[in-house]
Amino acid sequence: SHNCWSHQQSSRWNPKNVWNEPVIKPQFVKNGELNCEALTRELNRFKDETTILLCATTDPYQPIAASLTSQILELIFAGYTHQVLILTKGNPLPDLGLFKKYRDQVEVGFTISGLQIWRLDEEPNSPTNAQRAEALIALHKAGIKTFVSLEPWLPQNGCDPLTIIDGL
Repeated sequence: SHNCWSHQQSSRWNPKNVWNEPVIKPQFVKNGELNCEALTRELNRFKDETTILLCATTDPYQPIAASLTSQILELIFAGYTHQVLILTKGNPLPDLGLFKKYRDQVEVGFTISGLQIWRLDEEPNSPTNAQRAEALIALHKAGIKTFVSLEPWLPQNGCDPLTIIDGL
């Protein structure tokens, strides 16, 4: 794990470092296993081509969660036309074949951190910005739509988005 939230947690991090607010309904994942029936019922509630975000609250490609993410993507792509927007700090490249097959339905982005001290202190097991950039380039070269989320960056610390990007 990157030491942040995973599918196996069912709460959202709050500023007081307490897990308290449900994010993923517990019926979707039980004992580390995907409950396809419950997830299918939930997906059926959405209109076609609804955009599903994986994930602004957690990282779908933490090592502890990556296989569940792959199963969820396979379920979505096999039976739905929903668009999937993935935001990660992890390694989505094992799903490259899936992304190629469903390239019209998926976009993959990486969070690039403006504060390396943040990554080292808060997410010590996450890939470096350079590793994320390498994966982003590999996905782009494979014809997958890609994007970058630059966060956190604090201008008062002399942190400038263009400087961060140039540093990659």
